[in-house]
Amino acid sequence: MGAWQRLAGAGGLGWLLLCLAAIAGCSRPEPVRIGFVGPLTGRVSAVGTAGRDGALLAVEEQNASGGILGRTVELVISDDQGEPEQGVEAVRQLIAQGVVAIVGPMTSAVAMEASKVANASGIPMVSPTVATDALSGRDDYFFRVVPSVKRMAASLARYLFGRAGCRRAAVLYDLDNAAYTADWVARFREAFEASGGWVWSRGFRPGREGSLLALVDDCLAVAPDCVVTAASALDTALVCQQLDKRGVRVIKATAEWGTSQLVFQYGGRSVEGLVGSQVYPAEGGHPRCRQFRDRFRSRFGRFPHFAAASGYEAAKVVLTAVTRQERGEALRAAIVRIGIFPGLCGPFAFDAFGDVDRATTVVVGRDGRFVPGP
Repeated sequence: MGAWQRLAGAGGLGWLLLCLAAIAGCSRPEPVRIGFVGPLTGRVSAVGTAGRDGALLAVEEQNASGGILGRTVELVISDDQGEPEQGVEAVRQLIAQGVVAIVGPMTSAVAMEASKVANASGIPMVSPTVATDALSGRDDYFFRVVPSVKRMAASLARYLFGRAGCRRAAVLYDLDNAAYTADWVARFREAFEASGGWVWSRGFRPGREGSLLALVDDCLAVAPDCVVTAASALDTALVCQQLDKRGVRVIKATAEWGTSQLVFQYGGRSVEGLVGSQVYPAEGGHPRCRQFRDRFRSRFGRFPHFAAASGYEAAKVVLTAVTRQERGEALRAAIVRIGIFPGLCGPFAFDAFGDVDRATTVVVGRDGRFVPGP
């Protein structure tokens, strides 16, 4: 009789099962844990849930292809509610759970504070959507897959002045995410006025509709050629609706934050003709971008928000770096060494400070979707 049989026969079946379970447990390596932090609740939750789903798709695809060196990948998700204080706590909790890197944050206001925690802990943070110039040119652990506001805002300003013929712009911007929006407005003003235009701007607090509606009247008092928002899809739609109710004929435009498909759901026909700038085209584009849209719709049953595409790319950066990380090499060093990554719209490269310089596309809202501008 073998040793295992004697143990079982001696009433040790329970011990036998425990031993087998322990052996099986030892044979399964711990998963590679990657964190995600973004606003999954609150007024800007559309950006957070889209970024989460894009990152989740990337992780699922990695696991379907065998994981990383035989280890599964786990996406550990945390809700920052779009609040800096909550973002700091969310990042601390993710680090305590042993994540090797974090995809996020999704808003500049949260990133300004949460990145300090990641830097102190030596944990790379790859943001899908944070564009504030306040985080540019820093030798830290913060990376991002979208260009800074300087490129995005200047692209839209030049289009509105040159192609659209605007000379007077009124800009309304969200004060709750001022780390991004105030920076965006400053860069827009710089480019628009350098072309010979004039800019009026005012900030508002989201959720206080009376305040926003009063600002619409204020901006129309300066007789603008275009009304521009640096705000969420919801607030952008509200502004467009108010302009239509007043029967005002002006060009409507928005920063990239407002260019999600949700703006059509919120604003209906009032957002027809809305001009914006994007990294990820809503249709056509690179084959990888078209394939991503198809896979995302198949998995989640809806068209991907731009933040879903950038969430997917940010997660792919982390997955690629972990896969190609050399023995004894820090993950941040691996990201810098790899340098060039195969993005959805073509390859992109990080500079020494974790920033990217990518092309943007001007888009216009037509029949419920964004198409390339003329």
